[in-house]
Amino acid sequence: MTTVETPKLYKVLSRDGESCHGGSLQWSLPTQNENGSWTPGEWADVEGTLILCENGLHLTSQPSGWYRDGATLYVAEYEGEIVQDSLGDKVCVRRSRLIAKTDWAQHGVYREGEHVLYGNATATLSDNATATLSGNATATLYGNATATLYDNATATLYDNATATLSDNA
Repeated sequence: MTTVETPKLYKVLSRDGESCHGGSLQWSLPTQNENGSWTPGEWADVEGTLILCENGLHLTSQPSGWYRDGATLYVAEYEGEIVQDSLGDKVCVRRSRLIAKTDWAQHGVYREGEHVLYGNATATLSDNATATLSGNATATLYGNATATLYDNATATLYDNATATLSDNA
């Protein structure tokens, strides 16, 4: 018997728990208990035909690609029907709930501190985060984030972000 593991899915929301990449759903947020565990939020449901980017509750297995300054990130679960894009990193579901808040840094999104990326690593930097990238590493920088790039590393910069380049970067 072969077991297929479903990838963990996430929801990116504004600080107040509202959808921030289209739609206006106010999600029921999970609450953290005194012992550190989480109580999930209430289930959200949609009716009608599930269509990516049009109708459904949208989740992702790759949250760093959906980072937005000030956004919050939650682990989500779903029940029932699912539609996914060709890459499988964006899905649309009929029924979902948020089960715990999670840290962006666990997904390569850094808002502070110093980080080093090698090889094919990717990261999103924001606020006062800094990174050194080498090999084929890539980064997207927002706010006052800075990066130093070597070899074939690449960066996309927004706001006041800065980068220092050398070699083929």
